[in-house]
Amino acid sequence: GLILGLGFGGVATAETIDTSSMVVAVTVFPDRALVTRRAELKLAKGVHAVRVSSLPGTIEDASISAKGSGEAKVTLFGAKLVTTQLETPQSPRVKELEDQITQVNDRLKQLQYAKEVVRQERDFLMSIKAASSDQVGKDIITKQPSVADLEGLLAFLDRELTGTYQKELQGEAQARELTKQLDRLNRELSQLYGASRKQEISIVVDVEADTPGRFVLEVSYRLLGATWTPSYEARASSGADSVEIVTSGIIRQRTGEDWRDVTVSLSTARPSVQGRMPEIQPWWLRKQ
Repeated sequence: GLILGLGFGGVATAETIDTSSMVVAVTVFPDRALVTRRAELKLAKGVHAVRVSSLPGTIEDASISAKGSGEAKVTLFGAKLVTTQLETPQSPRVKELEDQITQVNDRLKQLQYAKEVVRQERDFLMSIKAASSDQVGKDIITKQPSVADLEGLLAFLDRELTGTYQKELQGEAQARELTKQLDRLNRELSQLYGASRKQEISIVVDVEADTPGRFVLEVSYRLLGATWTPSYEARASSGADSVEIVTSGIIRQRTGEDWRDVTVSLSTARPSVQGRMPEIQPWWLRKQ
């Protein structure tokens, strides 16, 4: 028997019972589905939390309901959706990627320091150039420096300044490559982190058995990932005065659940639409 309870007294100390379940009925709407699962279990007298696990992640929390029957006299307190984070063993590749990321970041820091050194070298050379320009102007008036001296000074400044620009360009090119490499490593590491941390979706039903015995629990829920569309076919023979209309429904689902050997019903209702009249679609009959 089943008694629906409105209170939750004693449920906090409930024994958790993990039970397997199977899909027994599905109602497919145009944009989602209502699924009913059945679990058969033997209850001892007392308070229990029955957990139905391995469920899809697109269940609508507010749509959950539960009912049951059996030889055990059971008070049903309520049902709730529970999401549990699962940790899986970490891949050795994670440690390898973390080490590579550290090395790339260290190399980027070294390039940043080298860029600052090049900037200081350029500032120093520019100060020499400014000072030498003033001195050359004075020497032309007083000492009349030789062409070779002037050419040597200009060649020195040109060579050293060109070297600083080349160093800076090389450093920027290396930084771009390292940044791309760092981006690839971070993306791969993010994917591994996501794969190593998964969720388990469960429905937990709080019950209290006044008498022990077998009990069949059914939980129902709506979820996204399922649709159906009508298909119509008109058949007529030449000379006949009647037309045969054949209707069928095309079901598509990507909920992750196995609906083989399950009773499936089709509904034109739209649970997501609240109090709005549906739009009437015209039917166009064309001669084939």
